[in-house]
Amino acid sequence: MSKNSRGQKEYSRLQEALHENKKLKREISSLRKQLARLDLDRHDYVKDIIEEHLHEETPAKVLEAMKEEWKCKKCNIGYLEIVLYTKVGDPWYFRKCNFCPHRTTSKQYFPDKVEGIVKGMKSNP
Repeated sequence: MSKNSRGQKEYSRLQEALHENKKLKREISSLRKQLARLDLDRHDYVKDIIEEHLHEETPAKVLEAMKEEWKCKKCNIGYLEIVLYTKVGDPWYFRKCNFCPHRTTSKQYFPDKVEGIVKGMKSNP
């Protein structure tokens, strides 16, 4: 049998993290139960607000907002598009202006974290 290589403080930090994780899981479970009990049909105004918000955001409006957000700082005419490529089997990307030669440095691509216009993306009217 080998000895435990962790010190007392590390062990207490581990136990503390486990305890905090259990508390968060209980809180998430409680919030899910409360959400399940909430009757959205009874609150028509909430349903109306949600539907109104969804109708306002058309794909063309979202694309225009993204073009404005990712406007090129060098030429102020074009916008930065995400160019994807693979590097050692992993997806990487850089942003390149569609008007001038300006581009950003390469970074590893994570679809859930990287926002912007992917090159070749079309709007659906």
